[in-house]
Amino acid sequence: GFEPYDLQNEFDTTTGVFTAKNAGRYQVCASVIRPLGVAVYELDFFINGARNRGIASGGGSAPAISGCRTVQLEVGNTLEIQVYHDAVADQTFSQNSFWNWLTIDRLF
Repeated sequence: GFEPYDLQNEFDTTTGVFTAKNAGRYQVCASVIRPLGVAVYELDFFINGARNRGIASGGGSAPAISGCRTVQLEVGNTLEIQVYHDAVADQTFSQNSFWNWLTIDRLF
């Protein structure tokens, strides 16, 4: 993974999990390009392993979906993004840095 601005070392590129070192409100934004064979898909975020809410959903001819949410995190809370899709089998997402990205910013 690529993490150019992780100044507090909060994002684990191996697991894709963000662990908050500070309590506060965070803006979470994500985007993903639709893999071939997927008609409907959505981006959801999970806090401490529990599904919190959706960020975006799409389908049809939309090549990618993206969105943002603001969430309150406490010290040690974990946050991760997952993609749900309607394909029968597991899907591999392209390593497209233009469409596949994640930003997490502490607002206050």
